[in-house]
Amino acid sequence: MREPFELSIDNPALTSAKASLDACLRAMVTKAITTHSMEGKASLTISMEIEEGLIEETGEIVWDPVIKFKAGWSVPIKENEEGKLPRGGRLVRNPDGEWCLVNNQISMDEVIGGEDG
Repeated sequence: MREPFELSIDNPALTSAKASLDACLRAMVTKAITTHSMEGKASLTISMEIEEGLIEETGEIVWDPVIKFKAGWSVPIKENEEGKLPRGGRLVRNPDGEWCLVNNQISMDEVIGGEDG
């Protein structure tokens, strides 16, 4: 038994699994570029359960595979912005003990709920 029967991804029985991986690979690259993620993964998982059988007429034991596959892809979508807030803020506790961020434009009375706060 040679090439067309070899247990490999190129075996004709696995044509649909290989085609699914190829499709996922193309989709992953397209998504990675269009989203500017510039990275991704494509994967193919093949699972097999082997059932043992008996050909009663000959007494021969045979092994029949039940093959399943799952192809998929993922692209991490990353978005971010950077910045720095101007100095002049201060962390203070309000009367309930919770931290508040205030800047120089806000009075302590406003933080603790006085003067129309």
